[in-house]
Amino acid sequence: MRYAPAARGAAAQLRAAVRRVDSESKRTSHLLTTEMETGPYPYAGIPWFSTTFGRDAIITAYQVLWLDPSLAKGVLSFLASIRRRDLRLP
Repeated sequence: MRYAPAARGAAAQLRAAVRRVDSESKRTSHLLTTEMETGPYPYAGIPWFSTTFGRDAIITAYQVLWLDPSLAKGVLSFLASIRRRDLRLP
């Protein structure tokens, strides 16, 4: 199917905008993620707190699960490790 030049131009602009948003999202996610011994973990509360908020990390991991499953694995591993420590299980 052939599109009018204006439609092709609009489609090209849309693709460029999506690429910019994708690039910026990946860059921001990378900046907010810290590599821990359990795997990658997205910190929250930046710049004032910069700490591990479990709920926020789970939501973030769920939202990017289809893009980066290793983030979900890191979040769940970290939360399980601190929970295990709190419960003092053998």
